[in-house]
Amino acid sequence: MRRPESESVAVIGAGLAGSECAFQLARLGIPVSLHEMKPQRRSAAHKSDHCAELVCSNSFRSDSIQSAIGLLHAELRDLGSVVLGCADQCRVPAGEALAVDRDQFSARVTACLTANDGIKLRRGEVASLPDGLVVIATGPHTEPAAFNQVFQNFAPAKLEEAVRLTGGRGGDYVVMSEIKTDHPIFEVFKRSGRLATARVFGYVRATAREGAGVIARFEDGSPALIEATRGGGKLLLFTSTFDASWNDLPLTPIYLPLVRQMTRHLGEHEERAWNLVGETFTAAPAKDGTPPAVDAPNGERITDRKQTSDGELIVAAREPGFYRLRYAGNSDFAAVNLDGKESDLTRLDVEAFVTATTGADPKAVAGAAAKERLSKEEIESRQRVWRLLLIAALLLFITEAVLARRTKMARVIN
Repeated sequence: MRRPESESVAVIGAGLAGSECAFQLARLGIPVSLHEMKPQRRSAAHKSDHCAELVCSNSFRSDSIQSAIGLLHAELRDLGSVVLGCADQCRVPAGEALAVDRDQFSARVTACLTANDGIKLRRGEVASLPDGLVVIATGPHTEPAAFNQVFQNFAPAKLEEAVRLTGGRGGDYVVMSEIKTDHPIFEVFKRSGRLATARVFGYVRATAREGAGVIARFEDGSPALIEATRGGGKLLLFTSTFDASWNDLPLTPIYLPLVRQMTRHLGEHEERAWNLVGETFTAAPAKDGTPPAVDAPNGERITDRKQTSDGELIVAAREPGFYRLRYAGNSDFAAVNLDGKESDLTRLDVEAFVTATTGADPKAVAGAAAKERLSKEEIESRQRVWRLLLIAALLLFITEAVLARRTKMARVIN
């Protein structure tokens, strides 16, 4: 992380994520302004004025390192998490689960934040987006009206009412059904079709602002993922949650690949001189807004004419070489290379290869190979037997030759 010399960071929202973010930034020596709307304003779920208030459950789920969430707890403790540190101090009996006394926990987190000289806790609702570096951590209880007011010139959509489908996990739900699979985020999911398996039980209705594009919708037509550009960067707005409170997306195999694709798409702000096979790249339109005609390296014209919300042509790089971008009056080129990893001549780790392809335990494979490997004494013993057999065969050959010669001489004499 690049450390700012003197610029402070504003963190909006002092829930679990905002409190942890502010604490870690302060540990790095970065001054933080932590904004929390309570007590000026609170949602129906909030009861106290403390930061990091737990409103739904007092449990952080399993604390056993044999589970994924328990292993994450251990890693957060090693990294000096203020949330996990305070949770351990306010722990109550709950078997293998990490459960806390809610009031003690939020009070202790608040005390840690206010005692830190690098954090200024500012009470009151934020009416406009602060200048400089900003971290937005307002959580699922964000009021749409407040969001629209603060981010009216920034957000890619205007939020409306929240929709909670009846019955929760055992009742009604919607899925993402209208997905632009030619978009760079969804390109890798084009053939699997597994994006439609995630069930969504709650989301916020939204209307895309001018210049923004809806790249995924729920089956009732409501936008699920909205994209826009601001300056030299990109914005993505997902109208449900990335935890399991409003959907079961985190419980599906597509969760991590999807988050990785979104993060990668948002982080691609530097233009490279080339692209890699399997990626998609965009071709800017001409001055009149007309996208170029594209010829693949094999000379064939690419007929897929899908475009981004900004009018850029999306090109899927399926083979290496130079793609010709034909504009009226001139041409440009886009280079596509093979991934350098395919030319890596580093010696193959056999155990890692066996594990990746078969899923077998490398120690068990190594043990089986060791059992099949002969000792030096066994090898010498087998070689000794072969030597004796070779000598016997040679003696038989010599005997046969001698007998044949004598028989021939006897015939000549007679």
